Amino acid sequence: MAIAFVGGANSGGTAAGVTTDSVTYTPTTGHIVVVGVITAIAANGTFSNMVVKDSNNVPLLVGPSFQNTAVGTTTDTASLFYYTVPASAPTSFTATWVTTANASVMVAEYSGVTSVLNSSGNVNSGVSSPSTITVTTSAANDFVVALLSSLNALATISSGNTRESIGTGTCRGILGDNTAASIGSAVTVSATFTGAQGWSAAALELRTVAFPTTGSQAGPSPHAQSRGVVFWNR
Repeated sequence: MAIAFVGGANSGGTAAGVTTDSVTYTPTTGHIVVVGVITAIAANGTFSNMVVKDSNNVPLLVGPSFQNTAVGTTTDTASLFYYTVPASAPTSFTATWVTTANASVMVAEYSGVTSVLNSSGNVNSGVSSPSTITVTTSAANDFVVALLSSLNALATISSGNTRESIGTGTCRGILGDNTAASIGSAVTVSATFTGAQGWSAAALELRTVAFPTTGSQAGPSPHAQSRGVVFWNR
């Protein structure tokens, strides 16, 4: 079965000075949900202990995250979370954390996913346009799902597909994806914006096949399995 984008939602803008933010969305049981959270705090501030749970209090798995402290007056963080939708489908997703921050939340749903590769190295950052991240795929027709922050600047996708976006406040950005037909392809999700602006990016690889468990092509050890989808850390 091919991977396909199903739908998504966002929090409607930037929430200012909060320790929690949420998005309303009801996905389908068995599909993969990816939640992207963008936060902004004062430069050199400490931001940690983020958790995302669905409306049934089920926690999502922690994906890649990057905190860009080279932005000047603001510390910018892009964080991804994901899981397989359980039998009791939720109606919303809520992110919570410790330090008061501005924040926005986006969610995207995908069908046809067999496994998820979660690599802590799939992050990037910069201080000028474009915000971009590239992942070399480990199987044909895999999807790279990326969260691209752009803080105060309105971003426009330049490589890939926009699935959700936030275009107001200090936590603007895009949750998007891209794919390639061949294994080993360098798949890029990128967005442009006007002016000098710090940004962070994080990405997950949604796979069409499972990793083999033995031999030269064996993947990393799985860290979780849910409703037939295997999640892998690297």
